[in-house]
Amino acid sequence: MTDHTNIFMDNDADKIKEKFEEYIVGIHRDDLMDIMSNCDPLLYYPVFIDLLDLLMSTEIQDFLTNATSYIQLLDQTLKRCQKILIEENPNLNLSFKEKIKARLISLPEADGVFIKYPTCSDVNKLICFNGTVTKTCSPRLLESLQNFKCDKCSYVFSVEIDFTFRDLFMKPSRCPNKDCQSDKFKLVNPEKNLKLVSKDYQEIKVQEKLDMYSAGSVPRSVVVVLENDLVDCCKPGDDVTINAMVVRRWSRLVNDMRCDVDLILHANYIKVNNEEQIQINITKEKEKMFSDFWKKYEKRPLTARNIILSSYCPQLYGMYLVKLAVCLVLTGGVSRNDSSGTRVRGESHLLLVGDPGTGKSQFLKYANKIVPKSIMTTGIGSSSAGLTATASREGGIWHLEAGALVLADGGICCVDEFNCMKEQEKMSMLEAMEQQSISVAKAGIVCKLRTQCSVLAACNPKGAYDSNQPVTVNLAMSSPLLSRFDIILLLLDTPNREWDHLASTFLLEGVDLLRKNQSSEFKPWDFDHLRLYLNYVKSLEPSLSQSANIVLQTYYQLQRRSDDRNAARTTVRMLESIIRLSQAHAKLMLRNKVLVIDTIVAITLNECSINRTSSFGNVNILHTSFPKDAETEYKSQVNLILGHLCLPQILEEEMKRIENDYEPFCSNKSQNMNMSMHNFDIISQMVKDVPTQNFVPAKETSDRKRKLEESGNRLEESILKKKRVYDQIREESRPDANNSIQMDKTLTVRTQSKSQYSVRLSQAVNRPHN
Repeated sequence: MTDHTNIFMDNDADKIKEKFEEYIVGIHRDDLMDIMSNCDPLLYYPVFIDLLDLLMSTEIQDFLTNATSYIQLLDQTLKRCQKILIEENPNLNLSFKEKIKARLISLPEADGVFIKYPTCSDVNKLICFNGTVTKTCSPRLLESLQNFKCDKCSYVFSVEIDFTFRDLFMKPSRCPNKDCQSDKFKLVNPEKNLKLVSKDYQEIKVQEKLDMYSAGSVPRSVVVVLENDLVDCCKPGDDVTINAMVVRRWSRLVNDMRCDVDLILHANYIKVNNEEQIQINITKEKEKMFSDFWKKYEKRPLTARNIILSSYCPQLYGMYLVKLAVCLVLTGGVSRNDSSGTRVRGESHLLLVGDPGTGKSQFLKYANKIVPKSIMTTGIGSSSAGLTATASREGGIWHLEAGALVLADGGICCVDEFNCMKEQEKMSMLEAMEQQSISVAKAGIVCKLRTQCSVLAACNPKGAYDSNQPVTVNLAMSSPLLSRFDIILLLLDTPNREWDHLASTFLLEGVDLLRKNQSSEFKPWDFDHLRLYLNYVKSLEPSLSQSANIVLQTYYQLQRRSDDRNAARTTVRMLESIIRLSQAHAKLMLRNKVLVIDTIVAITLNECSINRTSSFGNVNILHTSFPKDAETEYKSQVNLILGHLCLPQILEEEMKRIENDYEPFCSNKSQNMNMSMHNFDIISQMVKDVPTQNFVPAKETSDRKRKLEESGNRLEESILKKKRVYDQIREESRPDANNSIQMDKTLTVRTQSKSQYSVRLSQAVNRPHN
């Protein structure tokens, strides 16, 4: 490299070296002693220097604007300090290390230091740049110094490589010997008298951070030069923080041709941020604000949760279950390593299937804005290389370039028109979605890239959706690919006069008729508030409680032993999916423990998936509205699901907890009776398809039958009590005929569902054990 220290006068350079020497011997003495104690002279030895502390100690004012010259002085001072310490400790086995470099960390927060993208005004400055590695070339050995001999006076001098002129050796125009001034030199053969001097060299391309540019703009990239110990410290897809000098790189000059100049970064220090959570900085005030919010709704936690859910895509009316599923995917579960050391993913995947105009793309765009690190693409314009990774050749050197899934590592990848991808592109996502990595073996480059991201995809069915056909036929996708999605929600735009009236009134007048008379405290959050919260709870790691373990295990066993189960879906992968969803719901509720309520929500979403064991029939998830009294609705869900799973003890404990900890949202009984029944009907429909195969041991059959009958009787009494209350309210308030007919139909469906539920479960208990 060219010597840049000549900008200082000799006296100034000596004074600066003395200040550096005093600082290094005083602060980094132990570091140098450890380095000199190492017996391997061929290794690269970095010394990490706190620049802010250095500037405060030496009182140097122009370090940031002349960083290249000062860093060269620092490297020279490190070598000088080694000799001083060796002389002071002759009895110790210390060896001088030639390959020692100063690496600057903790840059001061001054103007022009932390930048989004380097410009011409930053040339020769030390800057801090954050971005994502998109391309890396293979490391290579670069001859860094050549020796020349003057033909006239035989003076031998050295010339260092100058990467600012694209790795050329810029020979002087005259002999450095002042008495000669000849212009004819020849290269000295390094094998004769002088040894070959070389260094490791690599170039990477870093793209500005994904959340730094807006939609529609093309992200900018910059070439970064890595040398010595920095080589191979990162790979495509890594988020990095780079402390580097901004320099110009010139192409070979040609007469009568315009010169070609590029801005590049000469890296001094690189920090890979993959192991850290990709999140927005949360202040103590914000944390307290979130805690106060949950304390305010301590008796109504599900109502508080629905306030958060209603803040997601507020321009779309209703779609309660869809918003719940998307928010759980954005929150994510907890990743872990099993006993063999294999990583079990904590990221969930969601596929939205529906007719055109049902808001699928709106959900994807909103998720792309909320998550700090996200990639938005479409299946039509994406290739296998564009989704995973590709190897390209440039200047005779092979480069590995990252695709969308690799760039979204640590965030989310949104893929619209998912079914429009070719079969080859779909198959390339199998490893990326489950193993969270991509194996690359191209052009002699063999490596593994991380793809630890959630996939949020949307597609239209192949033609009109036919419920009589398998999911794989309706979506034209293979079963292995569909099994990797934790949830697959079907959104069918079926005619519904009442729903169309509610949705059109909301779009035209901005009024939610179902919440017209509700308290004003049910107010959705703004976008920034929601974005801050979802990224805040993502860092939580809740653990499963004993009751939650029992519920999930029992549900999984029931699905596995069902006569009409979907063999491709009811695998261990399904159990891992509902565990992730339970953990995500606990995180969304700002808890460090997964409770029964979280498993109930996870089971509900799994039952709503079109890829589950049984079918919901005519229930349309698109037409699900937010319940007015979420706590009362949850109480009904607990009765049905835990009763269905034959867990009377946990059911009793959960009902006691509801009675003690929860309070209804609406104090007026008529408002409670008029709450939305869409979501409860979905859960009620579950009991129509109860699996008929018994998995209870024979010796427990009589006890289980008795407990089931008691649970069924309590549920029947609860339904009849609600019917009597409704009859009383109807006589007092005399609602219009349409509402009365609708409520009668609802209660009749519930009663019929309960009867079918009791009969099917009785048959299951009485069946002989295989």
